[in-house]
Amino acid sequence: MRREAIMEYLWDPAEGQWFDYDVKAQCRKNIVSVSNFYPLWAGAAYPDQVQRGEKEFECYVVAKIFVDIMYRLVL
Repeated sequence: MRREAIMEYLWDPAEGQWFDYDVKAQCRKNIVSVSNFYPLWAGAAYPDQVQRGEKEFECYVVAKIFVDIMYRLVL
């Protein structure tokens, strides 16, 4: 039951990530964060989502490192 709710409310197949859900506004918040990948580590993702989620997580990490490096260069 919990897994189905995670997939219905948090999973975005177009983005390959799980996004936070705003209960008050009743909508998904499409903000990219490391927490978007918790279903991977919790074992809640389906096998096809694991492969996609891992790919998106790798892209997230690379982008985050790049932004951090650029930020440090500017300071």
